This record gives sequence, C-alpha cells and structure tokens, in this order.
Amino acid sequence: MTNYQGIYRLPVAGKLLRWLHRIASIGRIETQLGQRTLEHSQQLQQQQLQQQQQQQQLQQLIDQTQKLEQVLTSFRGEISHAIASQRNEWKATLATNSRVIEGTTRALIAQQTVGDLDTMGKPPRLATPESYLKFEDAFRGQWKVEERVRWYTPHVREVMTSTGTRKPCLDIGCGRGEWMLELKRNNFTAVGVDLNPAMADAARAKGLEVVLADALTHLNSLAPGSLAVVSAFHLVEHLPFDQTLHLVEAAFRALMPGGLLILETPNPENLVVGACTFWYDPTHIRPLPPAMLRFYVESAGFTPVQTARFFLRTDGPDHATLDEPVTPSVDGPLDYGLLARKPR
Repeated sequence: MTNYQGIYRLPVAGKLLRWLHRIASIGRIETQLGQRTLEHSQQLQQQQLQQQQQQQQLQQLIDQTQKLEQVLTSFRGEISHAIASQRNEWKATLATNSRVIEGTTRALIAQQTVGDLDTMGKPPRLATPESYLKFEDAFRGQWKVEERVRWYTPHVREVMTSTGTRKPCLDIGCGRGEWMLELKRNNFTAVGVDLNPAMADAARAKGLEVVLADALTHLNSLAPGSLAVVSAFHLVEHLPFDQTLHLVEAAFRALMPGGLLILETPNPENLVVGACTFWYDPTHIRPLPPAMLRFYVESAGFTPVQTARFFLRTDGPDHATLDEPVTPSVDGPLDYGLLARKPR
C-alpha cells in the first residue's frame, strides 16, 4: 500500500486507484458474505434436519407409549376377567359345599334326635289331618264362622245380579264348609278345594262338593273366566308369600269379568293378634297387613278393592266396617277381608 501512496495523491490516478481498491474490497466482502450465508444456510438445514429427526423420534416414542397403554389396558381387562371368573368359581364352590354341609348337618341332627327308626319319615301323631280338624273346632268354632260368612252373602248376590251369571263359586281351603253351606242356602253353585282329607270329608258329610287337591293347581286347571267368585278364608297366612301372589294371579285368570275375589285373614293391626293369637296356629307363616295385601291384589289388576274389618262382639254378629282405616291397637278388628272385583 505504501508503494501506491504517491499515486493516491495524484488527482486523477489517485481517485481511480482508490475507486478500484474499494471495488476490490466490496468484492471480498460480498465473497465473505456469500460464504457466511452459505454456512448459515447449511447450519439451518442441519438444524431443521435435526428437528425433523427429533420429531420423528418423539412421534415414535408417542406411538410406543400408546401401544404400551393398549397392551396394559388389555392386560388389566384380562386380569379383571380372570379375577371375576375365579371369584365366581369360589362362590359356586362355596355355595355347593355349604349346601352339602347343611344337608349333612340336617341328616346328622335328624339321626340324633329321632330315637325310634320306625318313626323316621312319619308325621307326629299330633300333626295328622284329624288333629288339625280338632284344632280348628277348638279355636274357630263353626257357629262363629257361619255367623261371620253371612256378611259376604250380599256381595256375592250383587255380583250374580249385576253380571247376570250363574257361574259357580270356588272356595279355596274350604275346611269344614261353612261358607259353602251359606252359598248353597242362597241357591249359588259352590265347589270347595282343600288339601286336608279330614276337612274334605267333614265338608262332604254335609252334602258339599269338595275336590281334594292343591288350590293353585286346581285353579290353573280351570278355564279362564269360568268362575263368578273365588274365596279363601284364613288361607293366605298359611302360604309362602310368593304362593299367595301366584294364587291371586290364578284367581284373576279364572274369574269372569266382574267376578269377585274374597280374601279373609287375621288382622295384625290388632296388636294382640299380630303378637299372640296369630301364632296359636303352628301352620301360620306370617301375618299380612291389610294395606300390603291390598297393594298386591290391586297390582294384579283387581279394581275396585275394598277392605272390610271385623270387630268382635260376644252378644251378636261381629261389627264390620268397610274401607275405614284403623290405628293399630290392642282392641282393634280381629280379622279383615278384601273384596276385589275383576274389571268388566
């Protein structure tokens, strides 16, 4: 550069030389700038490539995580199913073993408590049908039953008159036949059904028609709509409740449109009845509150359903109220009856 200092001082040549020198500097700068731009471009491409690789790796990681979650979910389901299956198997095995143990225990107890092998499988002498007939005579005298059932006669007459029918009445658990005799005196056709042969014989001795059979089986054997009245006096308290419901349904089927269902039973609204006198009869299963039994009778399709409550009178017929609820007490009505009509 010092060799050209003299020339730089020349007016024309110096300006030209300085101009050329600047052009050369600009070229070098442009070259350097191009190189740096290329380097930055290459670095940017490398960074973009690295980002793409990282994104691909991240997506692969996400995919693997999702697959792992699916495998874990399936594995959890298989484990839950296996646990549930094993639990059900244990329950079934436990139930089977429990029944076996229970049956074995009962058999052992029976063998220990029965001393005389000749009595095995035979009912006690005090539990024979004849003994139960004597029990009924002692605790439900015929004269009182005959007096009570007369209250229902106008309701049967109203059914026969309003429907214009002479279809028969079926008395379930007819016993000694007091209600059937009342129906016969009023020229209604009556048939009874009872499981107790001693009761059936007592009713037949009065000239009544009685079928010795299970009530539900007999009802189901009858044609639909073939009966005008189905009655059951002091029967439902002897039945398991599901059989009572089957009985109500079978009666609904067997009754003609406009027919009448009568159910009479001890009234637990009388606290003495519910806590004491109901249990005089060892064949009773459970007392049935009026509101509860009425609900199920209505649910079977009967309407209207009325509740008659009977208050004891020693100097004449029992006093009866119709659809008048009472407060539970020790001196309330002893029995109640439901009068349910099948819609026409």
